[in-house]
Amino acid sequence: MYQKNCDRCQRPSFSSSEQGDWLCPVCGNDLTSQPFFNAMTQERVNVSYKVKEQKKKIEKDTPYQPAVSEVSKSINLII
Repeated sequence: MYQKNCDRCQRPSFSSSEQGDWLCPVCGNDLTSQPFFNAMTQERVNVSYKVKEQKKKIEKDTPYQPAVSEVSKSINLII
């Protein structure tokens, strides 16, 4: 379990994931670039990837998927 501390409201935020955006649940501040801490020991955790590089890779590797409203498909249900 990881912890990040909000620099705006000074409240802790907890997560079990190292990836993705991280917003403060109290004030909505973006904590993605803040350092990770072990929630139990309060020791800083070195994460082996860089957030910005990973975001770019995800955006590059993810093919365009149109919204449902842009796709016309019919579904036949047999009851």
